[in-house]
Amino acid sequence: MKAWAARRSQPVVRFFGHGGHVAWWLIGLGLLATALSSALFAATASARLRRDVTRMVFDDNQDVLEAAKWGASTASERLERTREDAEAAAPGRPYLVISIEERRLWYKQDGRVLYEAPVATGSGKTLVK
Repeated sequence: MKAWAARRSQPVVRFFGHGGHVAWWLIGLGLLATALSSALFAATASARLRRDVTRMVFDDNQDVLEAAKWGASTASERLERTREDAEAAAPGRPYLVISIEERRLWYKQDGRVLYEAPVATGSGKTLVK
């Protein structure tokens, strides 16, 4: 068993014994390449993390901005925007528009008012079908 192990280790011993400087340079270059590869991987992972966090913050800020715009607009602007959204969402189908501030109800189809009436409003709750 010892003879077999000695025969297997002879090429390694010869390589490090006779060409020792070259062997150590190759090992050093391998370790350097490994370190640089690890550093590149870490930098890439960090850049992706920053990109993803920035994207999430941007998307969240877009929602906050839209809510602020909605809250800052006047009642008539909100009503007009809601009417336009309703008309775009259901072309050809009749729909109801109710204004709490104006206390009016409109039954509309394709932008035309089919019926309009005063209504009593109170709680400010929204019923969505």
